[in-house]
Amino acid sequence: MFILQVTKAVAEAPFKHEKGKPSFSWYAEGSSTNTVKVDKSGVGLLKLWHQQLRQFNNVGVEVAQAIAGEYPSPQALIQSYRKCQTFRDASLLLADIPVRRGAGPLVSTRRVGPELSKKIHLFFTTTDPEVSLGQTL
Repeated sequence: MFILQVTKAVAEAPFKHEKGKPSFSWYAEGSSTNTVKVDKSGVGLLKLWHQQLRQFNNVGVEVAQAIAGEYPSPQALIQSYRKCQTFRDASLLLADIPVRRGAGPLVSTRRVGPELSKKIHLFFTTTDPEVSLGQTL
């Protein structure tokens, strides 16, 4: 019965798509909120990278800008991880990046910190799909 239902849904998909209806009732339609437009020449990629970094807990605009200032793309960050001699060096790669907060006379700086650095390292380098970013290393 299941195979029959899926086959029918696939066969009807082009016609439903033309009518503007969702193709499959169980298919999640894409959301257009908070999307970043990237054109063919690559304009928008840095903004997308900032948005990806901001998906980590407690990462605001300033932290995302600081990390992207040092590593302008995910590929640049991954290449830097590969160049590290030890796992510890790689997991602390981002820890000492200075983060500027505020403007004018109220400017303060802090560091990205070791915990966030470890989480980002784990996210980009793990091969275990079940790993938790909250685990202690």
